[in-house]
Amino acid sequence: ERKLKVKIPAGIATGQRLRLQGEGEHGTGGKSPGDLYVVIHVEEHPFLHRDGDNLWCEIPVTYPTLALGGKIAVPTLNGEQQITITKGTQPGTRLRLRGQGMPQLSGNGQGSMYVILKVEVPIHLSKDQQELIKKLDQTMPVKSSKPSPRSNGDEGRPFFERVRDIFG
Repeated sequence: ERKLKVKIPAGIATGQRLRLQGEGEHGTGGKSPGDLYVVIHVEEHPFLHRDGDNLWCEIPVTYPTLALGGKIAVPTLNGEQQITITKGTQPGTRLRLRGQGMPQLSGNGQGSMYVILKVEVPIHLSKDQQELIKKLDQTMPVKSSKPSPRSNGDEGRPFFERVRDIFG
């Protein structure tokens, strides 16, 4: 029994194996040692989700930022990146950050990172904030109780979650 240092290549995924030639059990009758296979288990990230070489992240954004536009900081593997939210952006919008995903094992580039914008609704509002929201509500177009077209509920869910549900 002995300890080995193994270099894990960037971009490797759970379930992939590394083959270490000649590091296995000794062969019988003086034959050379076999190979040792190391099966990789990658720890889950608290908020980045992996789909192949691509990463997915849901970012809470305030209603005023979606309505009026602005800049938000998005965490990536290489640190925070500022992205611009255009005026009138809808909740559930998916933004693509090219080259901010996982490195490809072949060494030929990186995947993308997809950011899904979610509306952050405050739980506690001051009286001034409540009054401002009431004033805004009074200026909005007439409310309709007409239902939206039927959907299967998958449109707002990230792709990797839909695939995971399909394949278990």
